[in-house]
Amino acid sequence: MKISSHRLLDDDGSPFPFVQSPHGGAPLRPRWLVMHYTADGGSTAVDWFKNPASKASAHLVISRQGRVTQMMAFDRVAFHAGKSEWQGVSGLNRHSIGIEMVNYGELFQHPTKGWMRYWRQEDGSFKWIGPAVPEAELMLDGARAVDGTSRPRAWQRYTDAQVDAAFRAARALVEAYRLEDVVGHEEISPGRKTDPGPAFGIAKFRERVMRREHQPDAPRFIVTTTLNIHAGPALTHPTVAGSPLAQNTEVEALEDQDGWVRVAVRGPGGITGWLPTTFLKTSNLPAGQGG
Repeated sequence: MKISSHRLLDDDGSPFPFVQSPHGGAPLRPRWLVMHYTADGGSTAVDWFKNPASKASAHLVISRQGRVTQMMAFDRVAFHAGKSEWQGVSGLNRHSIGIEMVNYGELFQHPTKGWMRYWRQEDGSFKWIGPAVPEAELMLDGARAVDGTSRPRAWQRYTDAQVDAAFRAARALVEAYRLEDVVGHEEISPGRKTDPGPAFGIAKFRERVMRREHQPDAPRFIVTTTLNIHAGPALTHPTVAGSPLAQNTEVEALEDQDGWVRVAVRGPGGITGWLPTTFLKTSNLPAGQGG
């Protein structure tokens, strides 16, 4: 996949279907990518996001068959994050691109009808939402109190086609917009949201998309001075969380461009970003021994 004029294109250059949502549209310079589930298992998400009553939207919706629908240009705000905060920045709608994956998410066992979504409505009452999800699609996860009763809990698994489409889209977005990181809705709205949930594995997905997996043959460098790490290959790009890097920090080179190198910093946080080559020297240390 690739990006052209803020539209997502398939490998053959054809654009994915575009259905404009009325919710959003202000100018956007994205810094992060936020992953969500739709909390439904059917094809209603696209219809809901274009419904004037929903007051919600996303840039992309990915069906369980891996079909991608774009609903907002990537340089325009979509209403997907709500009340949110990340790295000291609040209101992530104004700073991020949102991908919604069709998935029921958190499920509970109905006394007679099987595994279903249990939803708190605006008036405070609860409602079971069907149809029931087949047990073959479940990841069991103990029990949790629901409306005063402890009930078995599970999460709907994502399909391989869905995860593959999400990965390919995420890689294209990170590269096109020099995004700083990939986060889950649950990370930017803790205690309020649970998506994309444990069945998705946001940590591993983030590692793959940002290419933070350990690469034994990747060139390694030492930072020669205290140095900010940027979201793109120029000083005009914002610094990323974790800046500045301390002198003698060891980094792995992922790619280079016009006197800059995109690097991965090993250890807690897994920082990825760009550094000018002027302040790097080849590392002769055993891997992971800089600092």
